[in-house]
Amino acid sequence: MSEWLASLPTGWMYVGFFTLGLVRGLGYYAVGAGGHKAATRRGRKVSGRGVAAVQRHGARAVVVTYPFYGLAGATQVAAGATRVRLVHFAVALALVSSLWAALQTAVGVAAINVLTSLG
Repeated sequence: MSEWLASLPTGWMYVGFFTLGLVRGLGYYAVGAGGHKAATRRGRKVSGRGVAAVQRHGARAVVVTYPFYGLAGATQVAAGATRVRLVHFAVALALVSSLWAALQTAVGVAAINVLTSLG
């Protein structure tokens, strides 16, 4: 198993993590957009301090909160709910997903190197 892990190309690991970050973020955005549609159909208004902050800062809120697990997901859902322009959201998401993928790839390669040296 450790030989198979060591044979994986690092570039493919990065692409996989980057794709995972994009799909996850766009999924959160879609959940927020769907919640916004459901709320407006029922005659309710989407509100709250967090939603107001995302409305005020837009896609920049996605970049700032991305390192904080939980807060990043909530911000992405709020971005969908407040209708942050999808192009701006996607650019911010691509930026933070590329950084996240680089970090995860580096940690993954280090872990694989440790596993292969032990075996």
